[in-house]
Amino acid sequence: MYARKVRGKTLTFIVSGKLWRNSLIMQDRETGSLWSHVTGECIYGELEGWKLEMIPSVQTTWAKWVNAHPNTAVLKKKEKVLESRYAEYTKSPEKLGIFRTNAQLREFPGKSMIHGMTVEDEKGSVSAVAISDDLLAARSFVEVNLAGRFFVAFRSKDGGVRAWEAMLNEKPLFFKRDPEGRIRDEETTSLWNLEAGESTEGKLAGARLKEIVVRPAFWFAWISFYPNSAIQKAHHE
Repeated sequence: MYARKVRGKTLTFIVSGKLWRNSLIMQDRETGSLWSHVTGECIYGELEGWKLEMIPSVQTTWAKWVNAHPNTAVLKKKEKVLESRYAEYTKSPEKLGIFRTNAQLREFPGKSMIHGMTVEDEKGSVSAVAISDDLLAARSFVEVNLAGRFFVAFRSKDGGVRAWEAMLNEKPLFFKRDPEGRIRDEETTSLWNLEAGESTEGKLAGARLKEIVVRPAFWFAWISFYPNSAIQKAHHE
């Protein structure tokens, strides 16, 4: 998800019908510029070099979302959606894009679902990590050290994945489950709700962590953009 405002103007995006690194490219109606839907970067046209601001989002159930956000605005199609035009493509392990890729030879089959995170340093260098879907399904939360910054990714029971920068007062936080299965930080033993990124009990009660963008993606697409991506996966993979 991206904010659509660039140079003070709100852009309107359409599907361009083009591919870049085996991934779809968006096109804005206002200038005709082409944008990567993976990085949010304009790769061709009047706005080349500009980058859209990424907004954290989560796939969840409507019941859970509206309970937490009762005043939510709803974007709804006029016609009922019966199926996805990409259903066959999603199910087929052989369909990995039209360009050659060696993704299936490294770590996972090409169509494996991963949850990707990136950080950018002051010089613009990007570090990336891919967390396998199976690992999050098995553990529910995974801790990540990415370029010296600490993060925790959490998967709720409905499958939604969110991530947080696991630092408070410039000090990293590390998490564990207590005998009742609840999540506490090791430093203060405060209780945490990692679905919301906030502490609910203990010394840090009321503290909130900064949310980090998580991008669900097929492995072959992610590795095409981030060939040096770190990997966290389940042991059986």
